[in-house]
Amino acid sequence: MAAPPAVQSFNFGAAQNWSPFGPSAFTHGIVDLTTAGDSVDISNLPNITVNQAGTVTVVFNGTWNPAPSFAADRDWVMVVLVLSGRADVFALESNTSRAVTLTAPQLPARAFFGLPSALGFASPRSNASVGVTFPNSTTARLNLTVAAAGLNLQTLPLVRPIQTKSVWVNATGLYTSNGVLS
Repeated sequence: MAAPPAVQSFNFGAAQNWSPFGPSAFTHGIVDLTTAGDSVDISNLPNITVNQAGTVTVVFNGTWNPAPSFAADRDWVMVVLVLSGRADVFALESNTSRAVTLTAPQLPARAFFGLPSALGFASPRSNASVGVTFPNSTTARLNLTVAAAGLNLQTLPLVRPIQTKSVWVNATGLYTSNGVLS
């Protein structure tokens, strides 16, 4: 029976491996993006604006499909949450909810909902919707039609292929007053 990998100890004066197990399989790099070539205008996506502090809850239901009917349906939606001019992007899966507690300095807060696809939209369909509960307990429902929420990413540049089994991505961005996420 082979012994498990040994945890590396500090060995001052010698090469260091930041991974707890050696040898390290991790590498890192940077992908340069430009505002002109790599931005997406999200200002026309279905969205909500919140102007009061408290907890906002978002629930996503349904599926959507940008491709021909034989392709698998997508059961998630892209959410761009803009707080204090800073954008965070995450995926919200179907039949799940996400609660965000907002404070006064973060207002107004905006959330944009998109159905992004790197495929061309061919025979698209969607029965997706987002339910929102605001801090004052009022509710709203946004139907995410492909016409309104479809975000065609087919023409945008792609990140070059990386030969690896796992990739971690850390991205940050800004939401400008003209509706561009960069």
